[in-house]
Amino acid sequence: SYLLFGDPGVIKRSEENCFPLPQEVAAKLRNKETLQGMENIYEADRVFCVRCLVWRPKHEPSFIAEAKLPHWLKRRLQCLPGFRDGDCHHCRTCGRCVRYFDHHCGVFGRCIAGTICRGNMPCFLLIIFMSFVGTCTGIIAFLVSAASWGSQVRHGHGGHGLFGST
Repeated sequence: SYLLFGDPGVIKRSEENCFPLPQEVAAKLRNKETLQGMENIYEADRVFCVRCLVWRPKHEPSFIAEAKLPHWLKRRLQCLPGFRDGDCHHCRTCGRCVRYFDHHCGVFGRCIAGTICRGNMPCFLLIIFMSFVGTCTGIIAFLVSAASWGSQVRHGHGGHGLFGST
């Protein structure tokens, strides 16, 4: 339920995140012009999203970047979802800016975002892992069942059908 109803890391509007408006944006709003076609505005360490009208961080390092781990392990971990450095992105489907954005999931109808410890990424990774475990369990159960059926056929104990003798 957290995957569906939890906050993936949406940047909420507040005075801190919305002001001061960039001069170009303020001028267009004053003149009642549309912001359509306008590019995001970049400052030193932040970006103003002209679709959401919020300031968002340009780049957020993951906790792996600051961890005391060997360099080779950090590089490998940062390839995995949930361990990457985070950039905020505007989700075109949701119409919101999200921290550590990974993708918009069509199955759940939500942004999947966060790190291994934050957002809804841990729930998403757990679902992916559990589907892998369930698939492996199903394959093993099928193989055991097929082997058992095969041994019954070889020893003449039925085998006239998959579901018993007829």
